[in-house]
Amino acid sequence: MPTLNAGDLRVVQINTQINATLDTADIKSMAAEIETTRSQVSSLKSTIAAQKTELQSITTTDEYNAMQEQIATNTADLQNL
Repeated sequence: MPTLNAGDLRVVQINTQINATLDTADIKSMAAEIETTRSQVSSLKSTIAAQKTELQSITTTDEYNAMQEQIATNTADLQNL
């Protein structure tokens, strides 16, 4: 008849520290990516707002169209973040 020893019923942690270290590195990397994206969003929003203000004072059609294109490009960039 088979017998059980106390050692057969112990709980073992395998690679816990390694996995925790990898998780921490992933979290730090993601946090850095989030902060970079936030910074890009803020910068693009400020740029677009300034361009819209400048657009109101442009008097030539060519300059107006060029500024509209820049605003459209920046708006598309913002939507792609």
